[in-house]
Amino acid sequence: MEGVPLRNLKRALMAGSQFIDPENSIGLVVFNQEVKPLLPVGKFTLNQRALFTAAVQDMQRWRGDGDV
Repeated sequence: MEGVPLRNLKRALMAGSQFIDPENSIGLVVFNQEVKPLLPVGKFTLNQRALFTAAVQDMQRWRGDGDV
């Protein structure tokens, strides 16, 4: 995924994150032929929210062949 679909996914993740209660846990993975964790699961504290935001912003096309 790249271009407009990826930008729309990032926007949706950021918008949806506003509704996640700090008592909930959240992580982030991307996958294709392989699975790549971007953020380990953890309580959605202010720190985890900042890490989530950074992980979403850093998301880019990933082919799963070791190239990010």
